[in-house]
Amino acid sequence: MASAESWENNEWGGTGHEPVRDDRREYLAHVLSRIKRKDYENYVVNAVWQRLADSYLQPETQRYVRRNNGYALIDLYFPEINVGVECDEAYHLGDMQRMNDRAREEEISARLNSVDGVGGYLACHVRAFGTFEQMEHDINQAVRAINRRKRELRPEPWMPGRPPWEVAIERGSIRIGDGLAFRTISDVYRCFGHDTKRMQRCYFSLGRRPYYLWCPKLGIEMPDGTVVSAAFGITNTLSYDGATLRERFESHGAGKADDILRVTFARGKDELGRTAYRFAGVFRSEGPMAEDPMTGIYTRVSEEVDLADWT
Repeated sequence: MASAESWENNEWGGTGHEPVRDDRREYLAHVLSRIKRKDYENYVVNAVWQRLADSYLQPETQRYVRRNNGYALIDLYFPEINVGVECDEAYHLGDMQRMNDRAREEEISARLNSVDGVGGYLACHVRAFGTFEQMEHDINQAVRAINRRKRELRPEPWMPGRPPWEVAIERGSIRIGDGLAFRTISDVYRCFGHDTKRMQRCYFSLGRRPYYLWCPKLGIEMPDGTVVSAAFGITNTLSYDGATLRERFESHGAGKADDILRVTFARGKDELGRTAYRFAGVFRSEGPMAEDPMTGIYTRVSEEVDLADWT
């Protein structure tokens, strides 16, 4: 326990009489308290996190995963090791719900296995419909499974206060599944050797043919699976497996196929609800759809971009 003198001198940084900025503290306080009106889920998520006792492994709560028709939310997810924890309440006991749960997990696995360069997706289920002892057993089992995966994969320590472009430049590349979230297009551009204060454009040359940087706003997906445009006059949608991007124009036709390699960072939200750009891959235009000339098709040709030629 810290002494009164320690608190006054504040050996952790500061005088003890002023707020200290700490990105890890703010992130964890937010993501571990965002579950509302779900008592069992809240208990399970926080119990797993506390028993892991590893503040260098990033947790995500309510992790969004696209499905063929709509989306799924994983109760607790660790992106660096591709492990999810699901709190199964009493309604999961019905035969129809069990079938739906199996289909849901298969889609989640297919999606996360296609974008994460780590071990295959591992789902840990905690039964919240039995005895307290049973629930505690499942929580401890989940913690052991997470620790095993950590030992197998040895993920890099989570450092939330470090700028993502510094991480990318140090690694020498950006890959799908890296988990890097850039706040602005200027921050993305730093990965390619340019330090600019503000970028108004979302599509421009990277100075090395045939590479362009593309930062499209993805459409807003509604609970029924429909997509609403997030950019004036354009609706961008990424396929369920992340391999195809569609760009639909409201007032004119899509452009012709070309050989430009679009290093693509899709605009969405980060875990704190802030605007964020995440690497979606390198895409090439296939031209307009035959059945819908106002929609352009882009196919992913690489899940990684090497930064050596720019840095």
